[in-house]
Amino acid sequence: MPGAMIHLTLSAPCNRGERIIVRHSGLSFSVQTQADGRASVTLPALKAEAMVAVYLQDSRLALGKVTVPDATAFARYAIVWELPADLELRVTDGEKVLVGSASLASTEDQRVIALGSGAVQSPVLARVYSVPGTDLGDADITGELRITPASCGRTLRVDTVLSVQGVATPGERVIAVPLCGTAGDILVLKNLAPAPKLAAPK
Repeated sequence: MPGAMIHLTLSAPCNRGERIIVRHSGLSFSVQTQADGRASVTLPALKAEAMVAVYLQDSRLALGKVTVPDATAFARYAIVWELPADLELRVTDGEKVLVGSASLASTEDQRVIALGSGAVQSPVLARVYSVPGTDLGDADITGELRITPASCGRTLRVDTVLSVQGVATPGERVIAVPLCGTAGDILVLKNLAPAPKLAAPK
């Protein structure tokens, strides 16, 4: 699809209304099949030769491969998390503030794409910041973790993927959530994405 996006359709009549996991180059998220076993999702390509895997509940695996030449024309940064983490990715670029949106109607190439359904059991959710170019630019990329009774005082892991010129590099961040008693507060995760440029020597 335009904008180096992949449109995936699945037909699994033996897996009706079930939770499935979609994975691509370190990016993963959960969705639910419809009553007829079908699912349709759109996700950003992190590689030009993109392999997408769908994990079904009965330990079956479906694989698909597609060539996305313009994936090399985008820089992308993804975060992936599971409950009890409650996260949002926020990108500030000048006066523009971007947060996750599942809408495909946006004509902006610079955006934060929301992936995953929170309505399934043990949801896996993701956000992907996507911008044309060979690096992430000068935008300020932060995470906002909502502190809840389920997450306070815990150490959480967030998976990350940096895709530059069609090369995807996975990573992870370990987050120490403040002790309970701060529920309802927001923990701001600064310097979330790797520095796109080398710092000038002093």
